[in-house]
Amino acid sequence: MPPFLPTRRGVLAASALLVPGLLAAGRAGAATRVTGRDSLVAALQAARGGETIVLEAGDYGTVELRHGKDGDFAYASPVTLRSARRDGPAVLDGMELQGFTNLSFDGLSLAYRAGPGAKLNKRCFRILEGRAITVRNSLFRGHIVREGEGEAADVGLPTGIGLVLSRSSDVLVETNLILDFHRGLAMGEARDAVVRGNELRGLRMDGMVFSKARGITIEANFIHDFRRSTAKSDHADMIQFWTNGADFATTDVTIRGNLLFAGPGGATQSIFMRNDMVDRGLAGKELYYRNIRIEENVIINGHTHGITLGETEGAVIADNTLLRHPLFATKADRDRKVRIPRIKLSEASLEARITGNMAAAWPEAQPGWTVAGNLAVQDLSPRRSGYYGDLFQNPFGPDTQDLANYLYRGDPGAGAALLRPGADRAAFRPRQA
Repeated sequence: MPPFLPTRRGVLAASALLVPGLLAAGRAGAATRVTGRDSLVAALQAARGGETIVLEAGDYGTVELRHGKDGDFAYASPVTLRSARRDGPAVLDGMELQGFTNLSFDGLSLAYRAGPGAKLNKRCFRILEGRAITVRNSLFRGHIVREGEGEAADVGLPTGIGLVLSRSSDVLVETNLILDFHRGLAMGEARDAVVRGNELRGLRMDGMVFSKARGITIEANFIHDFRRSTAKSDHADMIQFWTNGADFATTDVTIRGNLLFAGPGGATQSIFMRNDMVDRGLAGKELYYRNIRIEENVIINGHTHGITLGETEGAVIADNTLLRHPLFATKADRDRKVRIPRIKLSEASLEARITGNMAAAWPEAQPGWTVAGNLAVQDLSPRRSGYYGDLFQNPFGPDTQDLANYLYRGDPGAGAALLRPGADRAAFRPRQA
């Protein structure tokens, strides 16, 4: 045990003496090194703002803390949790933190371990009522159901919900890898959140799910290769918003520059924003989505719901590229519209703009809408205009997962900039877990 170290607060020094594994402590801005769950909890309870808590490699189990009940976690400035080593990160198997302010996670590894009888919707790593929360450069790994752990139809499939942020504001979720969950990321009643540069794969049901959200930017994420059930009717979506049970409208959402790329795990709906409270007659214009921008996304998938948006006021759907993945253009599915991604917007929407997209189809203009500059594309006949083979480098090549196959041959005059030769696509390569 190291000698007593002077600190700003006596409680931190006492924690260092009483809790095994708290290796060093210092003033705000200094590093506190911890080696186990107890010392991590003590460091979080002692922090007041500006500290960096460095987690040595090891198993930290599940951490559950609540503001007020377990301590004062309204930090005056950011407190950062960081792994000591990128090649041997600290591992947590569960987390529930409530009422934290100014908390940042950087380079952690969170691996869920489901026990027998665990529910598919178990919230594995959850932050409730947080403010100024950052989660970056971290690995969230789910659990694959084994024999004896659940229903037979779930064996071999992912379970649990990865990262959950509930009733939280001023959130940044950036450059994380989230894999092998039933659902990857869920936000309910989020305010002023940025979800940027993350990779999500190996998911069973949904990539990202949002409800009752305001001020959300979803940008430059790579969502691909789901692991869907063939025995159950999974309703899988890569990015989904819903209004079921909502008592206020979702507003000011931007979904920009994402790559949604189906793989051999099965087709999914891509961007799906049904407004079921309105279309079921349970609410009126007060629950319309407002100020939704969906732009510069590349969708290569095998389901008609490429971009689907319910009743909205002020929607912009611009400069997106929607293609059918070759795996879903088999002889049996070739002419089925349900296998071809399209743009859909509720006819009851107000003041919409649909411009500059490449897709098989989009809605006809309604009063108050602008629909212009869109390019119809298709993979059914080389004798018809908009044929994939004329517009893209090698769309029917043997490596269906190589994004280079889908780069534009020239300037199509529409579509996402990501597929232009010379565009930076480095962020859209699968990462090592």
